[in-house]
Amino acid sequence: MKIVFILPKLVYSQKEFYDLPLGILYVATYLKSNGYDVSILNLNSYADRSERDVIENYLSLHEVNIMMCGGLSAAYQSIKNIFDIFKNLESSILTVLGGGIVTSDKEFICNHIKPDYAVLGEGEITSLELVHALEKGSSVAAIKGLVHKQNGSYVYNTEREANECIDQLPYPDFTLIDIEEYFRRQYPSARTSFYPFDFPRAIPIITSRSCPLKCTFCFHPIGQKYRMRNLDNVFDEIDILVNKYNVNIIAVLDEMMSASKRRLIEFSERIMKYNILWTCQLWPGSVDDKTLKFMRDSGCYEVSFGLESINDDVLKSMQKHGVTRKNIESALRCAVDNRVTIQGNFIFGDPAETYETSQETIAWWKQHPEYKINLGKISPYPGTPLYKMALEKGIVTDKLKFIRSGSPALNLSRMSDDEYRNVVAEIEKISAEARQYCKVKSVKLDKRTEHEAYICELECPNCSSVVEYGNIQVSTPRIIRLGCRQCSLRFDFNPSSLPNLRRKIQQQKELLLDVNNRYKKIIISPRVYEDIFLEYFDLLELNYQDMNIVAIVDNNDTFHGAKYLGEYTIYKRDDELIDKFADAAILVMQSIYKYDIIHQFKELGFRDNDIYTTAFENENIH
Repeated sequence: MKIVFILPKLVYSQKEFYDLPLGILYVATYLKSNGYDVSILNLNSYADRSERDVIENYLSLHEVNIMMCGGLSAAYQSIKNIFDIFKNLESSILTVLGGGIVTSDKEFICNHIKPDYAVLGEGEITSLELVHALEKGSSVAAIKGLVHKQNGSYVYNTEREANECIDQLPYPDFTLIDIEEYFRRQYPSARTSFYPFDFPRAIPIITSRSCPLKCTFCFHPIGQKYRMRNLDNVFDEIDILVNKYNVNIIAVLDEMMSASKRRLIEFSERIMKYNILWTCQLWPGSVDDKTLKFMRDSGCYEVSFGLESINDDVLKSMQKHGVTRKNIESALRCAVDNRVTIQGNFIFGDPAETYETSQETIAWWKQHPEYKINLGKISPYPGTPLYKMALEKGIVTDKLKFIRSGSPALNLSRMSDDEYRNVVAEIEKISAEARQYCKVKSVKLDKRTEHEAYICELECPNCSSVVEYGNIQVSTPRIIRLGCRQCSLRFDFNPSSLPNLRRKIQQQKELLLDVNNRYKKIIISPRVYEDIFLEYFDLLELNYQDMNIVAIVDNNDTFHGAKYLGEYTIYKRDDELIDKFADAAILVMQSIYKYDIIHQFKELGFRDNDIYTTAFENENIH
């Protein structure tokens, strides 16, 4: 049996970083360790080519009996494309779907993606039993956790219990992918957590499975039972990662690493000898000043805290047991005192959220700019209790549209739609206005690299230290968030002074001004977050209020009729639009759905010559 695993396409640029899907690597490694001929086709390594082109070329060079693919709901479109391509190119190849996308809603997803088989929950044992059965031509009816077809309809076998022997699983085999190509995508400006090194070599591991908490906005694709690996087993893996791949950052991706403080401290003690840095995710109530100091001394430079709200009633509604305003404040203060970079989010829209509770969290956020907490909205991701509630209440009426739209945030709260829209507009606007920009002291070419990169001296707005950052790569103008190598607090970096961007920004600015001079009306689509909208005009050094913008157009029903930035009405992209704005220019903001949006405007009757995009990478915006 020759088996190929396909990593879905998550990025569209050869330099763009993406999170490596450890689940696929675990399953592929498990099958390989049991003697099967396994390979991985990583579509992200061919980001500038179409999925069909890459797959068609691969099949022309390799024999394949079974194709396995999966991921989370966010990758729906790429995964659907992959299964459609295999069905059209070579229908004799058996296809297997796995991961959170199908585990979260097995019947709906199977009937839309149409795999030959699907693996629910943890994939290692189920996948091995399936491949054994296919090889021998035996029945799959008794394989737990498997979906298969019988008389043209899907049959859902008994659920598989949680694997209690995760220490016996082989470590992910990174030789199955081009790990050096993955490392090359890592540089300080690629992701905030890469700021400590000019040339980071970060690799992910998990030391436990699932989570002891049952937060209403979370879905645990590998089951509800929390299990921890033995630390001897974990450090055997870290030995390999450090010695074989020369990593300098270990990213611990456990949903909750701090369920046991004693284990957290032991991990910190044992990782010291490697002289590397590491990051993790923690529950705010599980750490204190002494623990965080010990972690920092052992190399932990960044912690992602599960915050979500500052209001205790909302936290209780989210079922964040043991998380309170008091221990959130304590954990964040201890992190800053110990120079541990904070990653955290406040998310608005829980069913217990009121306008008053949202303002309480916003007021607290404004009082503590040093923590750099992100502001966002709750999304009812498939499989979560919130998603089930949204279906039951008729808030989500079209599952496919909802998933294809990226599971957007919805008003699940006690606020009216107007109140909710006002809160959303407020948090997006204040997020942009709260940026703390560093001063760019100098820029020079980084001659250590084969690609175009720069060495920048940046002055931190928090501690005033001037720190040198090398291997700074920014091919498309965007505001970059970095961490200070002295105080560990975050700041924002406007890269418009980089030589490779000056021409792009100036050209975009001139062309946009030309559009503004030629059209009395400009429509913006889609409704991007206000902070992204403001960032775009900040980069161009233009005041959006001086432009002839008259409306925002978006297909998300939640925002129709609302005011964007308190000024522009949001309209639906429908037939009435052409009647109202036939003489307008359409400015399509950057989005993974950009080409779909352009196509929809053309179908409505807008002319090609009136549709523009904000794509900095192109020679012009038309």
